[in-house]
Amino acid sequence: MNDRPLKDELIAYLRGVGYRAEAIQERDHPTPDLIVEDASGTRYVIEVKERTTRWDERAEVLAEDPSGRVLKRCDPSRRSNSVDDVLEHAAKQLNAAELSTDLRLVWLLADATDLVFLYEEVRQTAYGLALAIATPGGRDALKETFYASYASFARWSSSLDGILLGPFHGLFLNNLSPRYEQLRTSALSKQCGDAVLDPAALEAAGECYLVPVTGEAPSEAVVRRYLKDRHGVELVKLESFTRFSAVIEVKADTPRG
Repeated sequence: MNDRPLKDELIAYLRGVGYRAEAIQERDHPTPDLIVEDASGTRYVIEVKERTTRWDERAEVLAEDPSGRVLKRCDPSRRSNSVDDVLEHAAKQLNAAELSTDLRLVWLLADATDLVFLYEEVRQTAYGLALAIATPGGRDALKETFYASYASFARWSSSLDGILLGPFHGLFLNNLSPRYEQLRTSALSKQCGDAVLDPAALEAAGECYLVPVTGEAPSEAVVRRYLKDRHGVELVKLESFTRFSAVIEVKADTPRG
């Protein structure tokens, strides 16, 4: 597939918002796609991945007639194998480059109708999210819990510093990366503003649980011990939820009554 037009479009966008950007020449071994530099001299090596699926391509048709149709879609809040595969491939591409201290990002692009759903899939997959129900009640009784299960950021902590959703609808920081602080304070993070997701900052604000990542495999027992020792609460259950969405499509020439 010729992805040069997409790279050229992204380079033009980056230059338009104040970055120096160019494509990395392809070689006979895996290479990332873009090298980007901000005004301070910080460099970002970026692997670009595109998902062209539209929202309705993954939806169920509930009803249909000549005037239009009703669609429903269910998206479980759990790790996505397809997203994990994309992140694994991106990590390997980034690993193949001679990066030194450059920041390493994967930039995920999606059809506009699917962007919200991709955002949630990436969030769940990168951070191994679950909802912890704990006792006693109060502020700590129900919180999102990062690294409660398998997480791509934990697996690729030395390769992926962050995930960018374009054009800059989100920037997920990998707080396990040795370059976390560099990305957190970068011009890119400042430009993304409220679109930055930083689990360490959320934990400091008391808005989530952040399970320490060790050599031990993530499990409910690990989460239970962390909640008891760090927060003094007892885990009742780790829960996940499903996002339901529906669309009514009406053909443009349908009479309105």
